[in-house]
Amino acid sequence: MQNANYAGLKYLIDTYGSRGFAVLGFPSNQFGAQAPRCSACERAYAYYKVGIEAAEAVTTFPVFDKVDANGPAQSPVYALLKRQKKLDGCAGCEIAWNYEKFIVDGTGSAVARLSPEADPREAEDTIRALLAD
Repeated sequence: MQNANYAGLKYLIDTYGSRGFAVLGFPSNQFGAQAPRCSACERAYAYYKVGIEAAEAVTTFPVFDKVDANGPAQSPVYALLKRQKKLDGCAGCEIAWNYEKFIVDGTGSAVARLSPEADPREAEDTIRALLAD
């Protein structure tokens, strides 16, 4: 699952980054303690795994400080995204695992939500349509 996510993200960044597409990363340690290090360390690890230089990542793959994706201290970005987009018919459902993905349009509205197991490339048609507008 992880390898497909990293390869898929890299593909999407390489293919659509010059057209305004970006992947925003929000590390969280709420899922099996997968992100135990400091935010800067998790950011560097994400850049390494995707295969992108930090200087290049500023516009196409910014990785933010660690957040809570679920629970009372959840990041406002996750609260908003979960309200906007259902997964398997469940509005507001908790984030299941790292690598859950939201496709957000230019106005900040979530238009798609993919499970952690989904390869990011599964959203390519949606991304291409959003970039055409």
